[in-house]
Amino acid sequence: MLSKTSHLKTCFMYIDNMLLRTLQPRTCFVQRRLLHPAYVIFPNTRAQEQEKQACYLTNTIVQDDFINKRDSTVLSDLERDEIVAAMRRSIIEVNYFHRDEEVSWKKMTKDTMIKRLKSKFKAQYSTQIIFNFLKVLWCSNIESTSGLLSSSMSFRPDIVAPWERDEQKLQVCGKHGHLVRGKSLLPIFANADEIEETRNVGVIWDDIISPFFDLHQYPSKFIANQGFHQDSPYPCPQTLLITNPQQWTSRVNTGQGVFYSFAHALTYAVNNGEHFGEDLKQPVPMQCIIFNGTSLFFIRYQLNTLNFTKKDGVKNMAWIISDEKLYDEVTTAKTSASTDYVDYTSERVSLVDYNRKKLSETFKNEQTERVFLEGFNRNAVDLFIDFMLYPQFEKQTS
Repeated sequence: MLSKTSHLKTCFMYIDNMLLRTLQPRTCFVQRRLLHPAYVIFPNTRAQEQEKQACYLTNTIVQDDFINKRDSTVLSDLERDEIVAAMRRSIIEVNYFHRDEEVSWKKMTKDTMIKRLKSKFKAQYSTQIIFNFLKVLWCSNIESTSGLLSSSMSFRPDIVAPWERDEQKLQVCGKHGHLVRGKSLLPIFANADEIEETRNVGVIWDDIISPFFDLHQYPSKFIANQGFHQDSPYPCPQTLLITNPQQWTSRVNTGQGVFYSFAHALTYAVNNGEHFGEDLKQPVPMQCIIFNGTSLFFIRYQLNTLNFTKKDGVKNMAWIISDEKLYDEVTTAKTSASTDYVDYTSERVSLVDYNRKKLSETFKNEQTERVFLEGFNRNAVDLFIDFMLYPQFEKQTS
């Protein structure tokens, strides 16, 4: 026979199991009721026509005239040349000193495979190159006068940006890139008259595939999250820096830049009192730089409206420069005809005679190696400088 204590323990276990079975469906029901199915864009999302889909789903038109004609208020031609020279040298040093072994291939390797191997080799240094570029800017003589001290960089900030388009819920989310934030927004890229002109431009989807193609639905709370506290000392998003794999196509890179620039601008606008379905009282400008180890992609984005239904309303605007190649390769080949090179001199200890019993007779052996940078594109570096110093630049007046 069961003792009185064992009998009571069995009864309590039975009651606990019954309560769990009773409460569990209600708990699941409440949780599911708070979730909404939404098409979610993650950092690793790759859609078939990502740039085109990003522009349509965010009600954005791409402008032809990229905003790159600027006069610097703090940067002279001599200072710019010094910064470009330092960035050029940093490319050589990253590729020469950070490598474990040189990229090599067999004699019968095809040219397409050689090109792919070189791109893969360079892609592993993309983050170091971007950080060295930032270090050159932030350690230059213009640091104290350019306003760079009034900004902060965050590593992989979390973002959740929900909105609705074509009666479907969408959401950009994930931790992606390095975000430069400031105490104020960037100067706007388009004025009120240029924004008003976007009413005459339609954002139409005329492709045979759906604008949601390659996007997948997931349950979501569908609540905007900027990823920072409200009292943050640097509340305004300015420039997002992203490094992507080298095999991603151009339209994937630029489409991702549009999505995440839009996301950071949207969450900032919502957190500052703007409402969905209405035009913004103050447009939110945002920049994005994407690097895959070989080429740079530049996106400027201006959020003008949170109305994604009116066809004759104000549109959001994007300016895109795609596939701006930075350089071809860094090599020590004597046959290189490049005029961009750096000589590195080293001293090592060598033995006069190899003798296991006596290794004391030595002399200094000095060697100099010339490292070449081939295919350097200064325009890509100039654009990078213009982006990072944009708050201190003014439009040219004709």
